[in-house]
Amino acid sequence: MVSGKADLACVGPIAGMPVRCISGQMQMQCHTGYTLPERHVRDLELLRAGLAAHMENSDGASA
Repeated sequence: MVSGKADLACVGPIAGMPVRCISGQMQMQCHTGYTLPERHVRDLELLRAGLAAHMENSDGASA
């Protein structure tokens, strides 16, 4: 796994409050290579949806 400083210095919301975290891409990488517990499967589904929405918004902003 390769990461950069930016992957370790992100901010995301939990219950509407900003918290420090790793990047969404790094979270996805950290959850590969093993059988995920069901609660992690749901978390990753939500993360994928959030990343997809972020990418769509980023693409639209740069056009």
